[in-house]
Amino acid sequence: MKIRKCIEQLNKVGSHIVHCNNGARIYLFVGEQDYSYSKRINGKEVFRHIHCLVSERDKAIKIPEIEKYSLIYSSGDDYILPERIMNLLINCNGGIDEYLTISAPYYMMVDTMSMMEDMEWLE
Repeated sequence: MKIRKCIEQLNKVGSHIVHCNNGARIYLFVGEQDYSYSKRINGKEVFRHIHCLVSERDKAIKIPEIEKYSLIYSSGDDYILPERIMNLLINCNGGIDEYLTISAPYYMMVDTMSMMEDMEWLE
């Protein structure tokens, strides 16, 4: 799965963390009033540069290409990465763990909605 499809799925479930297969986590800040650059392609919003946090303590394998995209004000973990560099970073970390990234937040969202419906009967 590529980052473009992943962001599309994450927006549906209200999550912002990409879990990689080696245990690394990449925190996305897309969709907020932020530095992420997007454009419209066929009526869809596509993020071409993605503001993210890649923490070394999350076992993330950083690639040398991302250092030039580091934000000046940050502690060295904040980046604004082009989409192709983000895909390269994800591939170097084993790819996206689709269960933890998308399925688990989806199931939590569905369970919460179910509980809310059940609470309506109590009133």
